[in-house]
Amino acid sequence: VEDLLSEGVVEGATDALFGVTDWLGQAFSAYGGATVQPEPVENLLARLASVRENGEAPLLGDAEEPSFASSLSGNKELLGEFCSEALEHLDAADVHLLTLETDPRNEDAINAVFRAFHTVKGVSASLSLCDIGCVSHEAESLLDRARKGEVVLAGGIIDATFDAVDALKQLVADLRRRLADPDHVPHNVPIEAV
Repeated sequence: VEDLLSEGVVEGATDALFGVTDWLGQAFSAYGGATVQPEPVENLLARLASVRENGEAPLLGDAEEPSFASSLSGNKELLGEFCSEALEHLDAADVHLLTLETDPRNEDAINAVFRAFHTVKGVSASLSLCDIGCVSHEAESLLDRARKGEVVLAGGIIDATFDAVDALKQLVADLRRRLADPDHVPHNVPIEAV
């Protein structure tokens, strides 16, 4: 990442840095005895090379989505904890988004919503929850643009952010139901629309 920044490749470097941070956290957790292993380091290096070549970081875990049964084989307790914590972060994001409806440039609220999406994205990626990771990554990218002053969280943009929170809540609720009943059929959340 340092090489990318020194070469002037700024676009995508932030996402790449977050990806490296997430991967390191997963690796340290795995060394500490966690059951979830980080993706192969070669995948991380390939994403960094893509940033250098294209100026854009592909989403962590852009590989083929694993089946739900294979993601369950990791650790039901860990997935259950993720559901609880993700919903707490998303509820907090909702509260801060209400603040942003009346004060769209409130930096504290923007940063709080960004952190919520970033946390959900990082943990979902480590658990191979691709749909949740994809939506939270896109929402995080939008909030990052708001942090940089490139967009104002008003009108359609704030509506899209509320939609992302709602979609993530539905995806997490479906995951929780599937943990209790693996035969549960999840709701059809139009991820592409979010």
